[in-house]
Amino acid sequence: RGAGYATVITMRDIREQMRVEAQVAAATRMQAVGQLAGGVAHDFNNILTAVLMLNEQLLARHPPGDDDHQELVEIRRNGQRAAALVGQLLAFARQQPQRQRPLDVAELIEGLRPLISRLIGPAVSLSMAFDPADAVILGDPGQIEEVIVNLAVNARDAMAGIAGTGFLTIALSRIAAVDIMAEGHRIIPAVDHVRIEVIDSGTGIAPAIASKIFEPFFTTKPVGEGTGLGLSTVYGIVKQSNGFVFARPAPSGQGTVFRVYLPAIDRPLAVLPPLPSAPATVDHGHLAGLSVLLVEDDMAIRLTLSRAMQKFGLVVVAAVSADPALEILASTLHFDILVSDVMMPGIDGVALANQALGLRPGLPVVLMSGYSELPLHRAADACGMHFIAKPFSLSELLDAIAEVLAQRAMRN
Repeated sequence: RGAGYATVITMRDIREQMRVEAQVAAATRMQAVGQLAGGVAHDFNNILTAVLMLNEQLLARHPPGDDDHQELVEIRRNGQRAAALVGQLLAFARQQPQRQRPLDVAELIEGLRPLISRLIGPAVSLSMAFDPADAVILGDPGQIEEVIVNLAVNARDAMAGIAGTGFLTIALSRIAAVDIMAEGHRIIPAVDHVRIEVIDSGTGIAPAIASKIFEPFFTTKPVGEGTGLGLSTVYGIVKQSNGFVFARPAPSGQGTVFRVYLPAIDRPLAVLPPLPSAPATVDHGHLAGLSVLLVEDDMAIRLTLSRAMQKFGLVVVAAVSADPALEILASTLHFDILVSDVMMPGIDGVALANQALGLRPGLPVVLMSGYSELPLHRAADACGMHFIAKPFSLSELLDAIAEVLAQRAMRN
């Protein structure tokens, strides 16, 4: 300090701001990766549809005992494995169809106890702790189960490095809106949440990889072990369910805590009916001779589907997009059903179906989807259109056609 001069030093703690910015940046990066994964999955499902349907036709010509039968069975098995991997990518990209309903998470997790016990093995001690408060969410039962199972398997693998022994705790509680801020995550909205904690005593997560664990195909396992899609599937399902998932070191200093936050709802007064079971396979013999307008922009799928249905006795007229399909529908040709892809250049499949029904009222429609484009699906569901997810077999397509025709017959 000199004559007439002074120095003022101002300091501001920006650590919390930096932490929030890092969380937002990580969420933005994961969203971008998810969009890329969804696009890849859509294209790959198109390829798998053609491969599996051609394989199905070859298997019909090479029954058991044929020299090539076992190789064709192996092709089908690997194709189905690829389809399962694509399903995990779609979960990460938040493009899986969901059948949401009110769920008691405590009942759901308790029902998984025998399965989780078998998965982690007898050397790992399993405990469950449930808050007595209501833990009811709006979610898809199968997908929430997949989240719990994937986290349990991830914990088991983390404990494999310490001779496969340790403990796994699954804790459940309801966090009131006023207490959300105390959880330490600014990006969670201040509403009631159900918190699921999966705590293990494994090797923990190295700080250098902590920001990557939810990315698809990232894995610390040796080459050939694991797909790197377990935690990315968890992330995708949680985000599609309007929730959040975080990982941090366990309070004991050993192991990891995964915390899943899902918006809570009030417990419904009425007991919900069970979900309807999948429809039984329908006899396809009566479908021979039906006239089908097939609309598919992917040439491989268009040719494969056309030939497969024609070999089964259906009469198929194929179009590469919605515009020529509408011109065909405006002609005098008769059609018993419209089978169309959803995502196409120009007019999408749902808009095509709506315009087709304007030209041909009552025309049955089956829409094929490489991934779940939710706004389009909701619009189609409202109109009673039937979806079939790619990849599918010829039998599954014929089942869908038969079901739609049967529903129309019942309405008439």
